[in-house]
Amino acid sequence: MYKNDRHPAEQLAETMTRIYQNGLTSTSGGNLSVMDEDGSMWITPGSIDKGTLTPEDIVRVLPDGTIEGRHKPSIEYKFHRKIYQVRPHIRAIVHAHPSALVGYSLVQRLPEVSLFPAAAEGIGKILPIGYAVPGSDDLVDCVTQAYAAGADAAIMANHGAITASSISLADAYNRFESLVRLAQIECWARTFGQVSCLTDEQKGRFAEVLSDHTANQQDCYGEQRGSEYCAVKTSSEETKGKTQLPMDLPERRELLYWTKRAAAQRLIAGNLFSFSRRTGEDSFLINPRGMGAFEMELTDLVHLQDRQTTQIQPAHTGMLQPQDRQTISCKAQMEETQDGQAQMEETQDGQAQAMQFTPRQVPEALWSIHQRIYRDHPEISAILLNYPEAMMGLACSDAELEPRSMPEIYMMLRTLPHLSLQAFLEDPDSLSRVLGKATPVTYVQNGFVISTADRLQTAFDRMEVAESAAQATAAARLFGEVAPLPEEEVRKIEEVFHLK
Repeated sequence: MYKNDRHPAEQLAETMTRIYQNGLTSTSGGNLSVMDEDGSMWITPGSIDKGTLTPEDIVRVLPDGTIEGRHKPSIEYKFHRKIYQVRPHIRAIVHAHPSALVGYSLVQRLPEVSLFPAAAEGIGKILPIGYAVPGSDDLVDCVTQAYAAGADAAIMANHGAITASSISLADAYNRFESLVRLAQIECWARTFGQVSCLTDEQKGRFAEVLSDHTANQQDCYGEQRGSEYCAVKTSSEETKGKTQLPMDLPERRELLYWTKRAAAQRLIAGNLFSFSRRTGEDSFLINPRGMGAFEMELTDLVHLQDRQTTQIQPAHTGMLQPQDRQTISCKAQMEETQDGQAQMEETQDGQAQAMQFTPRQVPEALWSIHQRIYRDHPEISAILLNYPEAMMGLACSDAELEPRSMPEIYMMLRTLPHLSLQAFLEDPDSLSRVLGKATPVTYVQNGFVISTADRLQTAFDRMEVAESAAQATAAARLFGEVAPLPEEEVRKIEEVFHLK
């Protein structure tokens, strides 16, 4: 499901630019690499502005150690090579210095994985790496020891962090962002007050209900990670500038836009989100499992119609807009093979056919959450299930947010109820019962935040307001207790803005 058809140099330049723009490293810090099929390692250069890298700046290290390129490779290229040697299934490595993870490295401890299981499942095994001088053989030895012991991610003492992936650079980046988000959430939770962690029993039960976020992954030794999952999308065959368009194209554009905007606003990290938009009485679009927002395209979005099958019917032939990025064609049919994999079969006459999908395209539990809410609330047409850092910090602490602290917060959130983890685990349908016109946003303890509305823009706005309110509340607690609006002022707001 990852788009690996682009040259490694292009992938590395684009990903490093994204890391820098998202504030995860400095101008000179961090390094990324990709292992090519011919055994060559492509790696970012050293001492070059990480915010302006181009494919021409990327360095190639041949299997015999010969270095090709107009720059020297990163000073830490040796530990990259060593990871690939001890873990031959690994295809990409990300190393950077985000402040939240550097904070953990300075006290030489790991983020609390029992705080936020959804992120921990996607990150994998996190191990510590002892301190050594950057670029030294001692550092190579320290890193090698951790990855030989099976690390998927590591915190380097007084330095930074590393993630690796057996799938792609995109997956390594998503894993890195998930690690950062895990650290950020614990920092916010400690700011709010007493941190709430899950027991092993709760983590196991949580995994059963939600399923994990990993997508048909294998770890770096080839063992299966998570449940089987098949990413499905339409083909991209173009004919004379025209293409067969699916009926849900406008809805796809809208959902993709708000998904990418959420990533740009740092509301989502990596592939830790589940966004959907209703398309009919019993159908909706939802993002695919395991894919980050930055790499997502129109045809990656999944259209679910009921619990048995999904269909995308062609609507008409027309021109795609430039923002659609790639063409869409329905001249194929998806069929599932005996081993559970999907394959494309073109029809003999080349005519457009309905594309049959299976429910395994998205995590069963997350899909079920969306389905329950749409089933119970006809007025809801957009659902954003998400893990914003401050709101999740609140959800992982003993603190609560007071929506009546500010007119905008009350107007957008009304009340902000939440479910205990135990209540959700015992009855997942209870989440749908909590939601309503006066309760459009809620959260599950140590679980997730969910925002609903009759359209995506409003659901997005509510998620932004909730996150901003959580950050403001954390800041306010440094100075004293939050003072809510008097009851008579709340009533005035309800009357003026017709909130009754």
